[in-house]
Amino acid sequence: MGIYNIIRSEEDCPCCKKKSEMYFQFKTACSSSAACLTVFSVGDTMPWLSPSHKFYSTMLDLVDDADLEIASDGTIIEHAYGECISCKKELRGKVAIKDLKILSLTSIEPNPDWPDNNGPL
Repeated sequence: MGIYNIIRSEEDCPCCKKKSEMYFQFKTACSSSAACLTVFSVGDTMPWLSPSHKFYSTMLDLVDDADLEIASDGTIIEHAYGECISCKKELRGKVAIKDLKILSLTSIEPNPDWPDNNGPL
């Protein structure tokens, strides 16, 4: 079983066009020694080590480089993967995090990595 955190948000689905509850998984501030599978919302601050702690920077260790962008102001932008509860289509989006506070979930679109966008085979 993978380890990740979850962002829950009500968004407009690009597939079924309904406003729907969505859950996206992301790995910032998650490790084998920290509480994971926590459900967060936009505006929540994630618990993690103090910035002065020597292992503070490990908050990105589980994030694949291909899924990570760091803005010039230090905002972490992680590509996240999720699902529309209404139509069950697999989606991807971007979670913006600054100083461990979840700022936004944006750029939600169908996830082309799944064949026929119907989830794993």
